[in-house]
Amino acid sequence: MSPTWSKYAVTFTPASQENVCVTSVSVELGVGLLIASVAVHYGRMGIVTQAVIIIAFFFLTTPVAAHMIARAGYFTGVPLWEKSVVDELRGRYNPLPPGDKSHARDD
Repeated sequence: MSPTWSKYAVTFTPASQENVCVTSVSVELGVGLLIASVAVHYGRMGIVTQAVIIIAFFFLTTPVAAHMIARAGYFTGVPLWEKSVVDELRGRYNPLPPGDKSHARDD
């Protein structure tokens, strides 16, 4: 189910930043269900506890990683979708160290 959901979500979300978010959600779902099925299969308290900890860690770190990947893409010049109306990051702050203009956005 997870790869199919990810395939359709990427097809219908045109912006690359949204694609990162959508695919991370499907990965969370797939890995979470896989680890939960292992916990149910073995049924031992130690394995169930480890599975819950792994799932919690994964659900906490995956959105942060997706956000950082999307933000890095924005700052390195990955173009926004041509029908994007608002660019909320433009002019907010300088993502580069002072004096470094090597990867500045031109638009």
